Amino acid sequence: MLDVKETSKGRSVFAKRLFMQNEIVAEYKGEFVSSADFNQRTLEADRTGNCFFFEFFFQNKKCAIDAKVEDGSKGRLINHSRRSPNVKPIVRSTRKGLPVLLFKALRKIHRGDEVLYDYNERRGYVIQTYPWLQD
Repeated sequence: MLDVKETSKGRSVFAKRLFMQNEIVAEYKGEFVSSADFNQRTLEADRTGNCFFFEFFFQNKKCAIDAKVEDGSKGRLINHSRRSPNVKPIVRSTRKGLPVLLFKALRKIHRGDEVLYDYNERRGYVIQTYPWLQD
């Protein structure tokens, strides 16, 4: 369904087939992290530059998924675009009551298209550090 290729951005995710609007494209897999653990891990990620956190709200609580471990999943490698995202993250609950973070197609995604979502990062100091977040 998805392919990973090296680009000027580093690793990038591309569609290997047509995805229709509202179709699930990928899952952001990783370790579910509580708010308290997230704060500690963020300090470590800032030091190492190895940050694959995805923050979101689930059942009115702030939580995150830490996807820094290479597990072969593609969702953790989807790049940012503020101007032309073609997927958006959605949160669903599992039977065990834990959240699952999925990427849903905003429109048709054609074979060969790069899969992109808006990281929704608007903090000025972060954008100064990572200017590609302006795109």
